[in-house]
Amino acid sequence: MRASVLALVLAVLVPAIAAFTGTSPCFSRSAALAQTPPNSPSRHDTGELRKVQREVAMLRRVVEGLAGALVYCDDMALRERECVVDFRVHAELNLTAVPPALVRPTVTRVLCEHGLAPLPLR
Repeated sequence: MRASVLALVLAVLVPAIAAFTGTSPCFSRSAALAQTPPNSPSRHDTGELRKVQREVAMLRRVVEGLAGALVYCDDMALRERECVVDFRVHAELNLTAVPPALVRPTVTRVLCEHGLAPLPLR
């Protein structure tokens, strides 16, 4: 249950961060707007921009940390091993068995698609 909630959080946060930072090709209009310098930025605009940049950097670290917790967690590795063993037994009985979708490689793949990487546990 916890893994599905974290995967859902990652599925929402990773595209949002990618959209905001302009790393995704689907947001070319916002990236083009971000490259256009304003005529006369005020101190308030500059301060607001720095605040938003800090918040985005913090959200990026949170996503990478949560993903690292999922990818490098020992109990996730144990559950995946159990799942693979169960699948092998099931596959021997049923020729149309679909291999299980494992959380750790899926989370890593989603992060890589958005230019992020899971942080190792400390």
